[in-house]
Amino acid sequence: MDVIPVFRAAHLFPHLQYLRKLGAPVDRKLHQTKLPSTIEENPHAYMPLLPALRFLTEISLSEGIEDLALRASEQLETDDLEQNLIADLNYAPSLHLALQSLCHLVSLEDTSVRYWFTPVQKDIRVYSSLNVPCNMKALRFSEWQQNMIVISIVRAFAPPVWHPKEIGFQSNIPINQYDSERFPNTRLLIGQKAAWVTLPRSMLSLQPIIRHKLNRFATTPKPAIENDVNFPASLKGILQAYFEDGYPDIHLASEIAGISVRSLQRKLKLFNISYSELVHHAQFERAVELLKDPSIRTLDVAYAVGYKDPSNFARAFRRIAGVSPKEYRAQRELF
Repeated sequence: MDVIPVFRAAHLFPHLQYLRKLGAPVDRKLHQTKLPSTIEENPHAYMPLLPALRFLTEISLSEGIEDLALRASEQLETDDLEQNLIADLNYAPSLHLALQSLCHLVSLEDTSVRYWFTPVQKDIRVYSSLNVPCNMKALRFSEWQQNMIVISIVRAFAPPVWHPKEIGFQSNIPINQYDSERFPNTRLLIGQKAAWVTLPRSMLSLQPIIRHKLNRFATTPKPAIENDVNFPASLKGILQAYFEDGYPDIHLASEIAGISVRSLQRKLKLFNISYSELVHHAQFERAVELLKDPSIRTLDVAYAVGYKDPSNFARAFRRIAGVSPKEYRAQRELF
């Protein structure tokens, strides 16, 4: 192993809170597994992964809590994720881009976890894997958390009661009663090549229903973010009025905002978004509104959001929505 696998301490908090409510000997077991006793004082600290997995497996066995993995993992909120990832999720105009952000930035949460997603017929499977050797019990702890993060992100774009069609696990431990009760209409499959969550491909184009807050564990949020929290959203709204005149370049945007180009770029960087990305997101959001009107041709939608070439518009729309404008129109009545 070239590097020590680590994860953000915040991911262990739901387990510790649940165990403490039961009166489990948390502090003694933390000491035995060589985890710091001050772990709950700094949620942003990185902790060694393997001792943490050993802690969870040992205490769940000694306390007879076979369903600890899901009971704790379902308490983890997307608001608890690393703030750069939250920022990307906040400004993702579609579920497709939100899942891409998770794939790109997961190492901020856990250096040993990898996410990716691929089409399976009319569905999408969001896969994850833990790239360190561990026993099946420890793997199940990691896999429930990996899958619940995906489910939480999807629920920001779908109704909160949404449940996946299938949830897969690489670990071959039998599904317990609590897991089955929490996902009664979901196929729970063990012994797979990786962990995964299945959702309809048509969901990729969904726009956010809720926005994520800054990390609830954050003690000192950046003042610039706090003061300019609506800056990207307000700039996107303004730029949409300029689309029919063509692509609004960054010099126009800086004049509109009343700041220099460099200051504009610096403000956007606080939200982990570039100017070109912000424009593409604004074009997508405007296009979605226009596509809801069946009387407007897709060609005219392309021109209305600043594209001279409709094929470029279709490619850009697919990059964000995961489907073409034509497919989006056909699918939108499903949700």
